[in-house]
Amino acid sequence: MENKKVPTYIIDGGIGKHTMFTSIIPELAKKSPLGRINICSAYTNAFEYIDTKYIGVLFGLDVMFGPEFKQYTSEVIHYEPYRSNFGLDGDGHLMKYWCKGLGVDYDPNTLPLEINVTNSEILEKVQDIVTEHPNFILVQFTGGQSAIGFTPEMQYQNNMMQFQRNYQYMFANLLVSKIKKVYPDLTIIDYSLPNEHPGYTDAIRVDLPTIGYAELVKYAKTVIGIDSSLLHFAAAQRKPGIGLWGGCPSWQFGWNIHKNLTNFNGDPKDFNPMDPYYISIDSEIIMSELKGLLNASKTR
Repeated sequence: MENKKVPTYIIDGGIGKHTMFTSIIPELAKKSPLGRINICSAYTNAFEYIDTKYIGVLFGLDVMFGPEFKQYTSEVIHYEPYRSNFGLDGDGHLMKYWCKGLGVDYDPNTLPLEINVTNSEILEKVQDIVTEHPNFILVQFTGGQSAIGFTPEMQYQNNMMQFQRNYQYMFANLLVSKIKKVYPDLTIIDYSLPNEHPGYTDAIRVDLPTIGYAELVKYAKTVIGIDSSLLHFAAAQRKPGIGLWGGCPSWQFGWNIHKNLTNFNGDPKDFNPMDPYYISIDSEIIMSELKGLLNASKTR
């Protein structure tokens, strides 16, 4: 690329949060004199497959402030919305504060940029899965563990939101079994790391890198997920799905394209993020929403 410098944005957090950030990249690029920005992140693969016209260089954290970083960077911008007034405003979306801090307009209907994987090995794996399981949904009921440095032998370490964010195993396993009973020809693919839980009785796991699920989402009938990367991938691919929300509320982290379910129905200012009841959503409610989405998918 041309040897010209543009702003480099440093992004923290997991791959789901990175996917959220892509929704404002076009506006940030407009602010740059050259119409593009650089990204510095531990998850550069979250940005490799979006429209490259907006991005100049992707830097891993290991090269930050090295010679190449300085060669292409005019200024470093690191704004973390969690460190802003986001925590005081119970009805504010995370993107609202990201936009405010970075000086762009917030549009609650904006979605992440589409992810178009080009890696031939990943695409071949996805096509093999779709060929073997042409009628499937994706589910993610646990999340929050970084895939960086992950080894299957490690004990699963989640944060304090484990019981408020995750849809607990007994509920998830029951839901998966109900889905399989009602839709015996539907394959349920479990998107999770191998050590997060022992697996669900009527679901399967597939061998894909994390970003491969963003491609697989394109072929799914729908998705069911918690506050983690699957719902963000689905939003990026314009795939309607079901969000299950507990201590991380949908009005702060969700997308309007999904049907967002929670047991909390009151004033956001009365919200208690440590209450595990919010995420304990009745499986029959989820089944009802799933029926509607599956019926709608037949007409698309």
